[in-house]
Amino acid sequence: MSNTVTASQIAARQKFADSVLENDEATREQLLIAEDYYLEALEYRSNANPIDEIRVAYLHYSLGKLYARFDDRFLDGEVHFAAAIEGYKSMPDSCAIVANCYADLMVTKAKLILEESQDHKDDIAEIRPGSGAKAAGLSAMLSRGSRGKKVEVGAAEMALLRRLASTNEEAAECFRKADQFRLQAYNLQRKHAETLKEKVKKLEPTVAKSTSTALTVTAQPITRRSPAEIYAMLDKVAVGQQAAKRGLANAASQHINRALMTQAEREETDKANVLILGPTGCGKTLLVSSLAKSIGVPYYASDASKLTAAGYVGEDVQSLLEGLLRACNYDMNLAQNGIIYVDEIDKIAGHDMGGSKDVGGEAVQQELLTILEGTKIRVDGPSGKRGDEVEIDTTNILFIAGGAFVGLGDIVAQRVKSSKGTKIGFGATLEVKEEDKNHYQNQANAADFKRFGMIPEFIGRMPKRLFVEALTVEQLERILLEPKKALVAQKRLLLAATTDLRFTRGALRQIAEDAALTGTHGRALAEIMEAVLEPIIFEQPAIAIITAEMVKNRNAEIGGQNVAEERPAMPDFIVDDDTVEATMTVLIEAAYGRSGARRSTGRELVVRR
Repeated sequence: MSNTVTASQIAARQKFADSVLENDEATREQLLIAEDYYLEALEYRSNANPIDEIRVAYLHYSLGKLYARFDDRFLDGEVHFAAAIEGYKSMPDSCAIVANCYADLMVTKAKLILEESQDHKDDIAEIRPGSGAKAAGLSAMLSRGSRGKKVEVGAAEMALLRRLASTNEEAAECFRKADQFRLQAYNLQRKHAETLKEKVKKLEPTVAKSTSTALTVTAQPITRRSPAEIYAMLDKVAVGQQAAKRGLANAASQHINRALMTQAEREETDKANVLILGPTGCGKTLLVSSLAKSIGVPYYASDASKLTAAGYVGEDVQSLLEGLLRACNYDMNLAQNGIIYVDEIDKIAGHDMGGSKDVGGEAVQQELLTILEGTKIRVDGPSGKRGDEVEIDTTNILFIAGGAFVGLGDIVAQRVKSSKGTKIGFGATLEVKEEDKNHYQNQANAADFKRFGMIPEFIGRMPKRLFVEALTVEQLERILLEPKKALVAQKRLLLAATTDLRFTRGALRQIAEDAALTGTHGRALAEIMEAVLEPIIFEQPAIAIITAEMVKNRNAEIGGQNVAEERPAMPDFIVDDDTVEATMTVLIEAAYGRSGARRSTGRELVVRR
């Protein structure tokens, strides 16, 4: 490797090589360039001090996959796959992935050998026309190793038959090797599963206490993905929000690049934590969780409203790191490249507590500062017992925070109007139209966030700011039909066993319009859908067509279910309130006669009101 090549150039070339390897239509020339770049990176990583075994193993794994694309480089592929298995020996699940790829290579090699064998058979048929059956018999005889049989075979035919026997044996050997690697992969995966099962057993008491969301992933070689690829994955699960998707895709791609750097390279770069602002129910949480799935890293989400300063009742900041570790079964390599999402971050804005400590506001922001920038922190280990601790480095953990920041748009509007010379008046409040609040919120600066209650140091550690827009009626209507887990498709599937569920276009439009009016946008869609389908789910008709009128009258339908169709008969001992006096008279006369009723003291019948 030339001494003039820098670490950043090597990283850029490796990224190009990764993109070539992922392209099924890459030409041989492109693959050869990728080979040079991988070998260059391998030499650089192998000579680093200390050597990063996992990064080196990844490069061997990539070279093995690359050589599997060449018909004449299988041996090179075997060498690099073997080296990758050795490098991943401490990571059984990654080892299993490589072993399966190794097995695929051997199967491909065997098939090509068999194709060559067929060519030899064709050659034999050409040398001795009309002797196809005889050639097949000779081939079978040689494959079985039959001896002691005299056959008249020419020199040219004998040479071909020997080559045929040799290729058949070579193919059989490749298939045997493939079987061995499949078995090895199976055993590694089973071993890894048993290890995870044991860890989960130990974690059960701790996990039961958690009310937050975690995405569990298994170990696998980290692979670069371009922003465009990540964006395409996000586009399948969320409607609209193109700017936010693009920003998240860029952030995730850079996060992967840092994860694949050496420690020295990583120290030369800063991570860019992300702050997402926008109305509730517009897809912030969905986008972040889908982002983590798209790049295959552990993910943990929690609400900032649950966080309190250390030593007070509630979850402290360290619980975020413990949750991320649980999400990957305490695999430290995975956790230290994971994503933590803190929702409702605006709920920890500082407040004047009249002299008391604000344990859920500014104090939490202060405690978040250290882990956002990057440090090593000791947290509770898998058992949760006192003294069982592990150390986690947060330097490469990507933190994403989201919040509606209601009122921030008004703060920005006041600043903007004042800077333009608009007179507002002392103590006056500027009225901002709802549709303009997002526009102003997008212009928020550090001073605006400070007025809102966020400390400048916290905002400074979230340099990448993204904004989600309020969903339009058209977008809400698309959400019902287009995403992977579209609500209409879900309900049709759930009712498929009993009911053919259909919707008119007007019904879908009405659901979207009603959801837009609630202010909770996407979340309201599910609430409205549940109310509309309540009688359908209960009655289970063969066919149900949901109309706009049914959507409008959904609440009346639910209310009607609570009205009894027919008043049940009352037992004899129940008396109506408006007939109490007459009933008392009848009962007394029946007991004492008409004259006795006049002498009654009233104690014969006691009525409690």
